[in-house]
Amino acid sequence: MILIADSGSTKCQWAIIDENEIILKETEGLNPFFVDEDKISIIVKILSIYSVKKIFFYGAGCSSEEKKEIIRNGLRKIFTYSEIYVESDLLGAARAVYANNCGWIGIIGTGSNVAYYDGNMLIKYRPSLGFILGDEGSGAHIGKTFLKKIFYNQINKHIIQKFNENYGIEMYSILSELYKNPYPNRFLAQFTKFINQYKKEEDVQNIIISCFDELFKNHITPYYQQNQPVSFVGAIAFYFQNELNIVSNNNNIRINKILKTPIEGLVEYHKQKAYFY
Repeated sequence: MILIADSGSTKCQWAIIDENEIILKETEGLNPFFVDEDKISIIVKILSIYSVKKIFFYGAGCSSEEKKEIIRNGLRKIFTYSEIYVESDLLGAARAVYANNCGWIGIIGTGSNVAYYDGNMLIKYRPSLGFILGDEGSGAHIGKTFLKKIFYNQINKHIIQKFNENYGIEMYSILSELYKNPYPNRFLAQFTKFINQYKKEEDVQNIIISCFDELFKNHITPYYQQNQPVSFVGAIAFYFQNELNIVSNNNNIRINKILKTPIEGLVEYHKQKAYFY
């Protein structure tokens, strides 16, 4: 039995694979920038009923060896005798979409990340700077940009009114909550649910498009070569795929595939790798 995880900052999807059965579970996200080893062990304890031989964990924040070790140590407290492999969520997305083929892969969820996948490893042209300095096009970035427009009164008054009706909170309440929240990126990304309801409004659509344009301009178009496939994974990419396609077309790039989650692709990838059992 093997356990596969795809974790963002908000949620983590798990696939327990036995010879004849696949069980899907979901927990809180396990980003080592926001959770420690003890928190990880508490979250994954519900999976301890399974006798797992190997764990393949793909997660946001798992690019460095230091952060990977936090995940490994947290998992090891519950799965003492399991072999544990930890890689970035971006590599997981690439394997889910391309298997052993090559192409551009991007994750657009609470955060964002982009790289070129050569069929084996990722080639990063620019670093991921997190939700404060980077994460262009992400839920946190779109949410932050939208809130600024709301509080600066730079958006249609109809939208501002609807926002106040939905949330009934003042600017200072939101700022206070943002700065004391242990997961500020999640807090900002939550407003994309409201944004999704009004994404056909010109002012709102322009915000989404401008955020995606920053993603392309900073991470893809300077390095893109003609006819290279480009694919995206993540809830924000999935729910705002019309705006994502507008930006890609404006940059003369055709998007190959957009998936809400890579977990099914990861299951297929690892099922093909018989030696992983």
